[in-house]
Amino acid sequence: MITKKIFKLTSFELINLVLSILTLVLSLISTKYDLIYGGGSLLIASIISILFIKILPIDFNKFEINILQFHIFISIFLGTTLNFYSILPEFDFYLHLFFGFVCSILSIPIIRYFCNKSNLKISNLKMGFIILIIFGFAASCGMLWEIYEFSVDKLLLLNTQNNSLLDTMTDIIANTIGSIAFCIIYLFKHKEQAR
Repeated sequence: MITKKIFKLTSFELINLVLSILTLVLSLISTKYDLIYGGGSLLIASIISILFIKILPIDFNKFEINILQFHIFISIFLGTTLNFYSILPEFDFYLHLFFGFVCSILSIPIIRYFCNKSNLKISNLKMGFIILIIFGFAASCGMLWEIYEFSVDKLLLLNTQNNSLLDTMTDIIANTIGSIAFCIIYLFKHKEQAR
């Protein structure tokens, strides 16, 4: 059953895989070896995210899967491969803003999973508790990402954090704003449904 689930891909998953392979092939044909990093990163991130979604016992819907794949596309393909980080000065800020939003969206199926395991309905949970979990999950993902960037910079002698505390803090703040925006939308959406 897991193998069938792995080979059933959404359109965004397929697009990212095809783009990564095309980028790698293009880098070899054109001898633009800097594209290898972008294509390789896109391929690795796509495969890891596909395995993450398919192997976990959590039911992610198509929208949740596509929003994750879209984030991978804009951050790696547009940001790294096409160098949008240099072209648009605020690209990194908006990317981290969107990351907070995406992580918040991905927290919902995780909350549903644990509610089902505990024979609870998500609708029976207090809204404040749900918002706290959503925000905590997104904030944790943002923090883990910054730890990853720091570790990669130190281990591989890269400069993803621009040697700057300002960059790190701006990323964390943007992630937090994105998560808060989602929490407000989620709160109002569910207040409307309760009426």
